[in-house]
Amino acid sequence: MQPVYADIRRMTDEGNVAAALRLVNSSLASRGDDAYLYYLKGKIYMKQSDWQEAANCFLRSKALDADGPAGEALMLLENIMSFYNKDMYNH
Repeated sequence: MQPVYADIRRMTDEGNVAAALRLVNSSLASRGDDAYLYYLKGKIYMKQSDWQEAANCFLRSKALDADGPAGEALMLLENIMSFYNKDMYNH
């Protein structure tokens, strides 16, 4: 499974998030309880600024592996969201 992780990370880093999302989804279809795949999926959603889906993926990853990288990613996401001022868009 490691080469798939590397491919997903590379595609995400290169900005090819649509292909990365397809690959992570197909990988999850064959191995649904893979915490690292959910973490990578969360990173893809972060790249797309889809904060809710990113949080969902990180929470799922953390539930599967409490010591994995998703906990740190959730804290980063919370920091990003704490600076998000929704009132700015209502003027």
